[in-house]
Amino acid sequence: MEDRNKTITVELTLPNETQQEALQNSIRSLRRDFPGADIQTKVSSRKLTATDVVISLILSFGSRVIYDLARRAFDELAKHSIRVRLSYHDRVELAKSLLQKNGISKFTLEEQTDLSGESRYRFADSKKRQYRVTVYSDGRCDYSTGGL
Repeated sequence: MEDRNKTITVELTLPNETQQEALQNSIRSLRRDFPGADIQTKVSSRKLTATDVVISLILSFGSRVIYDLARRAFDELAKHSIRVRLSYHDRVELAKSLLQKNGISKFTLEEQTDLSGESRYRFADSKKRQYRVTVYSDGRCDYSTGGL
């Protein structure tokens, strides 16, 4: 797989101004540490009060390193108790990037199971080696190799 830009969109709920400020600080830090990354925010909806908003955080970077950018973003946000939620589509992109990060370049998705809190994937490379990746809705990942 070539190293072209991939995009992952994360949904965040920011119930107070402190968390909104923490998000801005985290974005500044990510932009400094990942030059060339495209990091955007978009207000998805506003709740009853002016400070309670739902934000889409859009991360774009090379497919081999989008996992590192996303992982760092999730860790930064967790420090400030900001909960993230990945869609099913973004979970599979994160799983593919994790494989590429681990040096696996030619693989096919053989099995996919989507649940509300996690998605499980089974990939195989050209030599039929098996790889299992579980991506949770909050961005955590488990990775293993070997048989079924």
